[in-house]
Amino acid sequence: MPGNYWYVDAATGATVASGNTGADWANAISKLDDLLDSTVLGAADNEKVDPGDWVFVRANSSETTPDTYSGATSFTFRGTPGVPVKVVGVVAGTTNTGASVVKGDYSPQSGDQPRIEFTGSNVLTIAGGSVDFSGIHFDMAYRIYHGIIAHTTSWTDCFMELGDYFLALNAGFYTVLNNCTVVFSGTNLNFHQSYHGDFFMNGGSVAVAANSTTYIVFSGQHGKVEFNGVDFSSITTLGAFSGSGDNQKHITVRNCKFDTAKPTIPIASATSKPTGFVKLIGCSSGTSKGNTGSYQEYEYEDSWGYVDHDETIVRTGGATDGANGSHSIMLLPKVNLTMESTYAAVVSPWMRVWVAGGSAITLTVYITNDTADLNEDDIWCEWFTPAADDGSDHDHNYTENTANDNARLVASSTIITDDSSTWVTDNTHKQKFSITVTPGYEGWASARVHFAKVYAASPAIVHVDPLIEVT
Repeated sequence: MPGNYWYVDAATGATVASGNTGADWANAISKLDDLLDSTVLGAADNEKVDPGDWVFVRANSSETTPDTYSGATSFTFRGTPGVPVKVVGVVAGTTNTGASVVKGDYSPQSGDQPRIEFTGSNVLTIAGGSVDFSGIHFDMAYRIYHGIIAHTTSWTDCFMELGDYFLALNAGFYTVLNNCTVVFSGTNLNFHQSYHGDFFMNGGSVAVAANSTTYIVFSGQHGKVEFNGVDFSSITTLGAFSGSGDNQKHITVRNCKFDTAKPTIPIASATSKPTGFVKLIGCSSGTSKGNTGSYQEYEYEDSWGYVDHDETIVRTGGATDGANGSHSIMLLPKVNLTMESTYAAVVSPWMRVWVAGGSAITLTVYITNDTADLNEDDIWCEWFTPAADDGSDHDHNYTENTANDNARLVASSTIITDDSSTWVTDNTHKQKFSITVTPGYEGWASARVHFAKVYAASPAIVHVDPLIEVT
């Protein structure tokens, strides 16, 4: 249940110093920071904006009277991760109060959202504890700095105009944007994340006021970054999703829409940040799957190499999605970064096939490359299959040294089994992985390929047919 209710109206409210309490619309506070600032309210009064409290911010006609700040300002909240303070935009002219308040449309840019405006090179800092914003227009000539440590901030149905970075810079934070419209108008057209923490954007869109090369950059240290179902298609010069600096970010871009120019995904080298990666899954330019400009596929880069979807080098009778047609998975290691006989490898996504239980079957994955036959310490296949004990059996196509209970690969000159399949745009060196198992029950069999051969120059490109053959 909500806690107390407080009211802010830039057009009709007044200051705390003038005697307004923020307890109803007749006593609305004119500025949000006036309600939150302990130096204005005094320590005793500041206690009234507690975790779980709702602050209603009322819009005015055509947003003609925003809550304006001409200097750097902190909004300090006292919420906790489980019980945040809620700051909620409501429609212009609302007079009812409490639980019956009329909330705004919330659709970004539709109607009169209450507007918080910062002029000049002044930063809004979100500080203190956890807070949820809903239906607010943030009009920033410069940037928003999320400075909360070990707390959460969410923004839902907000319209965010940013002259510079959207910053999230402290350790242990958790930031979520849900169905927000984000427009960058300055020259540093970046999201920016430093230190430890997680960032998620679900739905909504990201745009720029004037198209120039735009990089979605997350710097700093460990943390998870996800864009899910976000529309980037108005940016015709989107350069890259990347991790930079001393970075071990895990960046996933899933089911997002782009302009026909697909972004690249560079990431820093393995020497100082071996666990970082950038992954694009199921993204599209918005055309029907299979049409020109569509790339609903899998793309991945980490410190060891690249994984991509390919429709040129494909196996006859292999994987097809019925729309794009035949396709394969491309594995390309980076020069001098993979390590043979180790897990410093380029790894395919998991491939799966449904299998019956109770009878012996052979599962086969097909690969090809244009350089040379590969040994089992260069490339191998990892398998999971339904086990007799209702769990799953874990197998692999490589030799393992288990001395001293230290399971690891060993150097091997054993060549992966040759294959005679036909590949369109045929590569010379065709090979296959096979395993014979008796599944304990009906279920999914899974496989993924690890490519770890080290190359001083011009690495081989391996193509994997993602259709697991069952015989």
